[in-house]
Amino acid sequence: MIIREVNLNHAEALSDIYKYYVDNTSYTFEYSAPSAREFSARIEANHREIPFLCLRR
Repeated sequence: MIIREVNLNHAEALSDIYKYYVDNTSYTFEYSAPSAREFSARIEANHREIPFLCLRR
């Protein structure tokens, strides 16, 4: 398993994955899933202090 930091190219896929959890679970505190553009903005705004990580098997 490889853990790496995400980049802006991952925003659309991450948005799609996250949307499932926003729409179907209580794991998040959000009521509507962010768009890929919003997800990209979150990555860009926070990546220095709060890295977004992903796993690759």
